[in-house]
Amino acid sequence: MGTIDIGGKDGVTGWLRRHFLPRRDSPPAVPSGHLVETTECYIYLEDDSSQRLTFQMMPEEIMDAKSATWSPVAPVGRGEPYRIYQGSTPRVINLELQFFVSTDQGDGGTTDQVMAKVEWLRSLVYPEESGGLTLHPPVVVLLLGDFVSMRSVVHSVSVRYKAPWRSERPASGAPLETKNPDGSVTVDTPTVVEFRPHYVCVGLVFEEVSDIVPTSTQIRSRFLL
Repeated sequence: MGTIDIGGKDGVTGWLRRHFLPRRDSPPAVPSGHLVETTECYIYLEDDSSQRLTFQMMPEEIMDAKSATWSPVAPVGRGEPYRIYQGSTPRVINLELQFFVSTDQGDGGTTDQVMAKVEWLRSLVYPEESGGLTLHPPVVVLLLGDFVSMRSVVHSVSVRYKAPWRSERPASGAPLETKNPDGSVTVDTPTVVEFRPHYVCVGLVFEEVSDIVPTSTQIRSRFLL
């Protein structure tokens, strides 16, 4: 019930689709620090691709790690041990996403939208629930442009909330009109003061869950030297 099916839904075809991405003649430039959503980089739920989060800006750095486990066997009369391959650790990608309140840009960026993205990411390490049963957290697909498409689970989420903390937004309802002694009318728009961060950094660690464990030959063939 809490075990993830690493076989995938479509075997070899699924592995090829996730690891050999379509190429574009002119990929769009996505500079670091760009505050327009980078539509080529996002996270989505494997079971519901409509549930996705698009990066607001590219991470400054992406760490991509995997290691092999070799066990030494010391034979009699040999100056060094033999090494037997035991297996490999899962591929792990570590990155940090940044989200900003961008009301000054006039694009509708609010503290509500920033906090909604943070909570969506935090939800990826909480168990699912179905029919009264507790299931494992959701399996996701991490897409990073043309070089990463990885079926994975989120191993950890760490959030740093940063200043400034206060913001104002228009309150619901009609503007207030005040009649002045000289007969003029002053129109005031009510505002609501919120105590929320304007800037949030979310560190994420993704651990690969392969449909089919690839070989070294398949990995090398993804990009030709």
